[in-house]
Amino acid sequence: MATKGWVFVLFVIATEVASPGTNTSPSDSPAEHACTHGLRHADDDGHGTFIFSDALSGFAGHHWIPPSRASMECLQLSMDQQKISLSAVGALVDNITPKDCGEIYRDSKSRMDSGIYTIYPRSSFVPLRVFCRVEAGRAWTVIQRRQDGSVDFYSRTWEDYSRGFGNLTGEFWLGNDNIHLLTNQGRYRLNAGLEKSEYCTERLCRMPEGYLQYDRFFVENAQAKYRLQLGSYTGTPGMNYLSNQDNGIFRSNPCIQGAWSKSSCYLYKMGGFWIRQCDTLNPNGFYYYNGTDCPKQSKRKSPGIVGYGFIEMRISELE
Repeated sequence: MATKGWVFVLFVIATEVASPGTNTSPSDSPAEHACTHGLRHADDDGHGTFIFSDALSGFAGHHWIPPSRASMECLQLSMDQQKISLSAVGALVDNITPKDCGEIYRDSKSRMDSGIYTIYPRSSFVPLRVFCRVEAGRAWTVIQRRQDGSVDFYSRTWEDYSRGFGNLTGEFWLGNDNIHLLTNQGRYRLNAGLEKSEYCTERLCRMPEGYLQYDRFFVENAQAKYRLQLGSYTGTPGMNYLSNQDNGIFRSNPCIQGAWSKSSCYLYKMGGFWIRQCDTLNPNGFYYYNGTDCPKQSKRKSPGIVGYGFIEMRISELE
């Protein structure tokens, strides 16, 4: 194997974590490490490049001979140390980039108020602005809110629901892509608070008030049409409204066909959601707030969304 010009090149992308007070002088660089003796360092396109010289055991001129065990163990040690450095970088990134509102709450030692914060979902590490709801010793990442009908949830495309829309301090949908990223980084529970509209009367609003909660909430990706997976129901008794939507795909304009959509205030202009059965609760449904925005044939005009004036869906990771 006396091929002229043969060299053996090892590319090592070296990443160092420097803490306050850490010595970062050139003598600590990988090129000076004892295990890289016999290697020549060169910079190539911003990467650390190590080229074996003839002095390294295993080479005789341009002829390759099997390296000694000591040389290979030395090289392995150097590579392992690079892996340790990369692991340290990963741990540092995890510490300074919270993945959800729960991590912000824990890092703050429970000294946190409800409001808008920046998180970094682990599957992308792209910063995402979210509303965090601090309640009963926990911080929830809010994914949806309805409160006054100020945001149109009906005239929305598939892309709108994928990206998200609205105002984090008012009505909004966080976006199916974002919800997928969040629920893909651990086991999450879903909680949805439902409060009756202030315009409710006993005749119009006979439904219970409380919260929905499921011990597992997972949304698949766009290729799977954001299919929903729900766990066991643990919320207010009698309010398990989403059980029929389990394993359903997301639909941007559900329940728009049929005569009943013209005679029901609730089914009129329904927004996108995981809908398998149209006569169940859709938190993104039509928000009724005056006497002119429902079909004339509608017999029952409950304010808000079938009587609920406030609906907020939020998630948190199970401990």
